[in-house]
Amino acid sequence: MVHTKLKSTPRLLLMGILLLSLAACQPVSRIADTPSEGSATPATVAFEINEQGLTAPEEVPSGLVNVTFANSGQAPHVLFVSWLAEGVTAEEILNAPPPGDPSQSNYVNGVFLAPGTQVDALLDFTADHHYFVQEVFVEKPAFVEFTATGPASTITAPGAAVMVDAVDFSYIMPDEIKAGEQWWQVSNTGTQSHDLGIYKLEGDLTLEALQAQLTALDTQEQAPPPVATIPSWAVGVGQTTWVKFDLPAGEYVVLCRVPDFSTNPPGPDHWHK
Repeated sequence: MVHTKLKSTPRLLLMGILLLSLAACQPVSRIADTPSEGSATPATVAFEINEQGLTAPEEVPSGLVNVTFANSGQAPHVLFVSWLAEGVTAEEILNAPPPGDPSQSNYVNGVFLAPGTQVDALLDFTADHHYFVQEVFVEKPAFVEFTATGPASTITAPGAAVMVDAVDFSYIMPDEIKAGEQWWQVSNTGTQSHDLGIYKLEGDLTLEALQAQLTALDTQEQAPPPVATIPSWAVGVGQTTWVKFDLPAGEYVVLCRVPDFSTNPPGPDHWHK
């Protein structure tokens, strides 16, 4: 995975009240309705990572599933879930040069996990399709292939308090939201994978200092710096996921650092306004 240089990014202000205004640089405003929470509870599966390895089930229910991503280790870890085309193996995908063939495999989601953290998410798995979860930013990534089995559940997604659309190349989202635990619906309506990195500006940390820390990692294959205390969330092309964030009041920067693969070689800068 390639790290890229950063340009300017907007700030997401979390306050005690919910304001639905959008940042001036965002050309489209949309606060859409989401399905209400269904009467049934989604099945839960766990993906756990630490320095000893990755554990995940070889089968998951099809349809909407609550996935718990947990880091029980002492170092940061990044996990990605991807779908596989029929007859394609995870090993073939991992050995292919980037950006890979999107008809063979692509991301469903990805998550950055600080040590000792856990993230709950809802993912929609297609029946009888193959997937794999992998660790990234390591020389020899651990991975587990799994299959979605059984009839798709009829459970509906929870009502999301925050709606985020990742497009090429900006976010459509509120710039002021309510603090505290709530579901975010994150959709990728663009033509490339995007991520949602949430960085809290605390103490003397400025946007410029944060950019300097991230830029220093541009040529290194490693996870984001410790300042990324809020889990970062990635979403693949055409995917919609739901993730539960618990953000205290404060000032945040939201940015994407996935390179622009529409050029060959990939463009040096990929950023969201």
